[in-house]
Amino acid sequence: MSTVRLNGISEKLGPVTTSDEFLTWEIPDEDSSKRMRNLLRTMSIGSVALDRDKYAGIGFGEGATASFVEQVDFSYGREDSAHQVRFGQLLLNGNGVHEKPEFIALKPFDDRQSLYREWAAHDYLNSLFDRQIGYINLGVHNDTEGRESIISMYDHGVTSLDSSFWADDDAPAAALRPGILRAVMLPWAWKV
Repeated sequence: MSTVRLNGISEKLGPVTTSDEFLTWEIPDEDSSKRMRNLLRTMSIGSVALDRDKYAGIGFGEGATASFVEQVDFSYGREDSAHQVRFGQLLLNGNGVHEKPEFIALKPFDDRQSLYREWAAHDYLNSLFDRQIGYINLGVHNDTEGRESIISMYDHGVTSLDSSFWADDDAPAAALRPGILRAVMLPWAWKV
């Protein structure tokens, strides 16, 4: 997952921890999102929590930090994004890790329920096929104002699904159950 370090001003995201408390592919409900809700509730302002499964074998240890180098060129064609997604490089520094750069997207959310739905739906959709069709979630950033963003791998050829699933914020949880997602996505995935 490493890439060449790009030039640019580095923005500190804060201290880094890893966790196995992130949602798996289940569509979130009261039980399946309990651990992730607890993780987000206990995250300190200005910090990063990364999915331990995605960073296995990297010992961040005490004092690990993350920075972000925005790359405006990466957002061409996505200027109309309603979520103000930012694209660039995540730089990780820690015990034995020096500026491990990765291309990422930072997608902020105004409420946690939308963040849970986005996280779970992409993990679930990627579990359905033998190829990636959704974003790969890496972690969460809690900025200095307490606003949370999903950190995902920067990818081409995947769909954000914003217009498909998140258009109706009042949709009942049942509208995002695995059977419904599968029925909607199976015909679409084979056309791409």
